[in-house]
Amino acid sequence: MNRMADTVKKSNEAERELERRVVQYQVEKEQRDALMEERRKEEAKRKLVDIKKTLDTQVQERKLQKDHENFVNEVYMQKWMQMAEEDNAKRKQEEEMGKKKRLDVKDFLLMQMHNGSLTASIQANKTE
Repeated sequence: MNRMADTVKKSNEAERELERRVVQYQVEKEQRDALMEERRKEEAKRKLVDIKKTLDTQVQERKLQKDHENFVNEVYMQKWMQMAEEDNAKRKQEEEMGKKKRLDVKDFLLMQMHNGSLTASIQANKTE
C-alpha cells in the first residue's frame, strides 16, 4: 500500500509539476506575445513617424517649388510688361517724330509756296 501511496503521490506530484510547467509555459508565452505585440506597435509607430517625416518633406519641397515658380512667373511677367511699356514708349516717340516731320514738311512746303509766290510777284513787278 505504501508503494501504491508512493506511486499515487508521485503521480500527483508529476501531475502538479506538469500543471506548473503548463502554467509557466503559458505565462512565458503570454509575456513573449505581449513583447512581440509591443515591438509590432513600436515598429508601426516608427513607420508612421517615418511616413509623416517623408510627407512633411515632400509638402515642404512642393511649397518651395511652387513659391519658386510663382517668383519666376512674376519676374517673367514683369519683364514682359516692361518690354511692352518700352515698345509703347518707342511707338509713341516714333509717332511724335512722324507728326513733327509731317509738320516740318508742311511748313517747308508752305514756305516754298509763299517764297514762290513772292518770287513770281517780284518778277511780275519787274517785267511791268
